[in-house]
Amino acid sequence: MPGRVTRWTMTALLGLGCASSPLAPADLAGSYRATTMSVTINGATTNMLAKGASAVVELAAAGKLTGRVVVPVIAGVQTVPVDDDLAGTYTLVNDHVQLKPTVGSYLSGLIFTAAPPELRAYLTLQDPNRQGQFTIILSRQ
Repeated sequence: MPGRVTRWTMTALLGLGCASSPLAPADLAGSYRATTMSVTINGATTNMLAKGASAVVELAAAGKLTGRVVVPVIAGVQTVPVDDDLAGTYTLVNDHVQLKPTVGSYLSGLIFTAAPPELRAYLTLQDPNRQGQFTIILSRQ
């Protein structure tokens, strides 16, 4: 995914959360919209939603994924526009959700922690000249 935040060497950070009982796909089924989508690079935070980014995700109880993620060019953050179809599947292991679009996307590889009604993912960005974190929170609508 050239030109995207994911071009840096990254380490996913999983939010640690404990559910009182294991989650099932039916517990997560529904429509989600990004309510937080930000990146902090070298101490400067950019609210990507305020710059025109968006993410809409639909999780079906049967493991089907649909949705879309859009990220415009954002100076210092995103060098090429993104408009990704998220059609595919998702997996749920304990309280961790991985979106698996049929075609690679901006959100591919992220592990979300399910804390209904939210899905949260954090990604540490590591590059010799740029350090930071990407944060996305999807809230059930």
